[in-house]
Amino acid sequence: MSEYYKSVKKQILDNFSYFGVAEKIERYACVFMFVLSVMSLKDILDATHSRRGEGNGIWILLLLILVSIIRAKFICAGRRYTDQRAQTVDYLISKTGITISLADCLIDEIKDYIRQIRTFAAWFVGIAGTFIVLLITIGFNWFVKNIDILMSISEANEIKEIVERTVLFEEFGLTFIIDLATVLLPLICVFILLLYSLFSLCTFAKKQVLFILYDVKYQLMIAEQKRDESAEEAV
Repeated sequence: MSEYYKSVKKQILDNFSYFGVAEKIERYACVFMFVLSVMSLKDILDATHSRRGEGNGIWILLLLILVSIIRAKFICAGRRYTDQRAQTVDYLISKTGITISLADCLIDEIKDYIRQIRTFAAWFVGIAGTFIVLLITIGFNWFVKNIDILMSISEANEIKEIVERTVLFEEFGLTFIIDLATVLLPLICVFILLLYSLFSLCTFAKKQVLFILYDVKYQLMIAEQKRDESAEEAV
């Protein structure tokens, strides 16, 4: 990435700490606490209705107060995020002298970087998945081949029947394959998701800068349009 991008990113972080991640986490936490509060309120109401008595009114009141506080914090976190983002956009426009052409150059640079990371991530995950499937296939073929060898050297019919019953069908047969697939498939899925998550973390900051640059570009275009309209009216 260019030095100009690093400079713009630093100025964004100085005015918009961690790209508003703290405010987003706070909003998600408020949603989670709100759901828990509603579930608790439902349990209290059910208990009150079943007992046909009193004594839970104070808990209902406290829960309602808690829900109100959670809602207020949710709204405040959203406003802080919006205000900080708007202030950051205004700062970039007024203090850094960024123009539409510069914003376009930065946007293209970031989009190219993200595209390269996505291409590399898809390639890497594809290679890793192919390698894992290859290992599983080799292991399964090795298992089947050993069973065939065991069957070929088992001359007595009784031994063959024991091998077919215990190895092929009961102990190490379909049950073994199903158990192995039950363990391996989730592990493979988790491994692939972790890889994608790591690659997403690599582009997280770039995406946030990109979104802010889009806001900057739109604000500059709106300001330019207003200047053109004012000039036309003056003429």
